Amino acid sequence: MVQDWLAKPIIFVPAFAAFWIAIGYLISAMGGWQSLGARYADDAGRFAGQRWYMQSGAMRWTTHYNNVLTIGADSRGMYLAVLFLFRGGHPPLYIPWDEIEISEQKGWVFSYVVFTFKSVPGVNLRVSRKLGLRVAREGGRAVAGEHAWT
Repeated sequence: MVQDWLAKPIIFVPAFAAFWIAIGYLISAMGGWQSLGARYADDAGRFAGQRWYMQSGAMRWTTHYNNVLTIGADSRGMYLAVLFLFRGGHPPLYIPWDEIEISEQKGWVFSYVVFTFKSVPGVNLRVSRKLGLRVAREGGRAVAGEHAWT
């Protein structure tokens, strides 16, 4: 029975696309991107600063974005977007710096930079220390807990 509809592209392709988009929305809701999008969606494409493509990060409930993030920074705020193949439920975001707290955290092996979003409690973005420091510096921001040797 299942093999019958898998063999028919007219049924399989739309079903697969719907499944793919639904999974994107589920991940967006779990990680908190959906909540951020309700407040900070970059519909107007206002961001024109430095961007770092194919980056990784983690949000709440162990939602990981491995090599699919575009992260940017300028003097006004931070830009976040997901690779177009995974865009379902993930609108591009532009978050003003006054809405972001930045801190450095030490893990078991690596150190991370965590961006906490003041108006969306419980949602944060954790990235590698190297990337987080570059983003903060590009935006002219200090990182709480930053080591003296950087």
